[in-house]
Amino acid sequence: PDFDQWELRDAIASYTGTTAEQVFCGAGCDDVLNMLAQAVLDTGDEIIISEPTFGVYRMQANLRGATTVNVPLTSDFQLDVDGILSAVTDKTKYIIICTPNNPTGNPLQPADIQRIVDEAPCFVLIDEAYSEFAGTSYVGLVDKHPNVLVFRTMSKFAGLAGMRVGYGIVPKAVAPHFENIVQ
Repeated sequence: PDFDQWELRDAIASYTGTTAEQVFCGAGCDDVLNMLAQAVLDTGDEIIISEPTFGVYRMQANLRGATTVNVPLTSDFQLDVDGILSAVTDKTKYIIICTPNNPTGNPLQPADIQRIVDEAPCFVLIDEAYSEFAGTSYVGLVDKHPNVLVFRTMSKFAGLAGMRVGYGIVPKAVAPHFENIVQ
């Protein structure tokens, strides 16, 4: 198969309303998340998550020698926006937001996500593995904000878990950096 996956990237770009150059595919969303970690994390860096959430985020940071800062979800399983923004340091490389959240299944408040995107001085990764079930997406933020990356999988809504197809949608300015990691 085409190593650069242009046919698949074109199809996903058509589906998501982006360009093929902004789409990066991997062996499941875990692989695409790993590409991000390879691209930006070094020993001593930090990521911010809000547990309970998908456990792979912490594992990938640990593999790179980075620290995971947990700003737990609130008692009603929403983001603690002030806590997240207060936790950002000069070592923070990205904040991960999983919506709908895994494992709780609830969507997170759009205004909270927007505020984090607007105020965070680092990348904001939005994991949309279950977005088709919720009927919401933040892909439109990718072209409006140079710090937003959206990651998805074909495992859930398309029922292709065995095919291991994950993809990320990144801003045009970030796309060349992902090309270097993929190759």
